[in-house]
Amino acid sequence: MRTEARKLSQKRYQQKGVVQERLRSYNLRLHVVHDADVIAKLDSVENRSGHIKALIRADIAKKEE
Repeated sequence: MRTEARKLSQKRYQQKGVVQERLRSYNLRLHVVHDADVIAKLDSVENRSGHIKALIRADIAKKEE
């Protein structure tokens, strides 16, 4: 759990616009029946963001060959 001080600090940081300038967010909607295999895999990995980035980077490297 985050402490109140950390929550406040993160809120101030986000309000400065630093997050909006340096980060981009993507939302992924999955169907629980049709995408069950994808959901199961994402639930099984500890770092979802890192796993997705690694897959994309591997795909980029494969296409550059």
